[in-house]
Amino acid sequence: MRLRSTAADVSPVPRNASGAATSPSSPLRAIPAADVSRRRVARVLLGCLLATSAPSGYALPTGAEVASGSGAVSQSGNALTVQQTSPRLAINWQSFGIGAGESVVFRQPDASSIALNRVLGQDPSLILGSLSANGQVFVLNPNGVLFGPGAQVDV
Repeated sequence: MRLRSTAADVSPVPRNASGAATSPSSPLRAIPAADVSRRRVARVLLGCLLATSAPSGYALPTGAEVASGSGAVSQSGNALTVQQTSPRLAINWQSFGIGAGESVVFRQPDASSIALNRVLGQDPSLILGSLSANGQVFVLNPNGVLFGPGAQVDV
């Protein structure tokens, strides 16, 4: 079976004076196709990531191993605390995420202290909860670090 369409069946695409396609809500503003595509891809990827993350379970960082400096990691319920006792600290993590309603706190010697957090696992870091510190905190994840709605960062 073949379907036919006529010119009357197709609505014309709104165009501005230069011939570029425009938004239906604003016929004078051109929307670059590349921007629309990037935004769509970003929304789809974030949606997939949020759907596959553990929305109600704990998503706190796991598999901590101090690689340099000195410090200790402790967890109580939905809060994880890193007690840093040296000016510089490097920790390797298997995963580093913070779910909604969860918190990660770095207690550092002073404001010039640095905590480097390297994520070795395959998953991106999804930050939906609270990350705080009294010094400097870096999260390095080659798979990405995403901050979702409700994320709070105070470092």
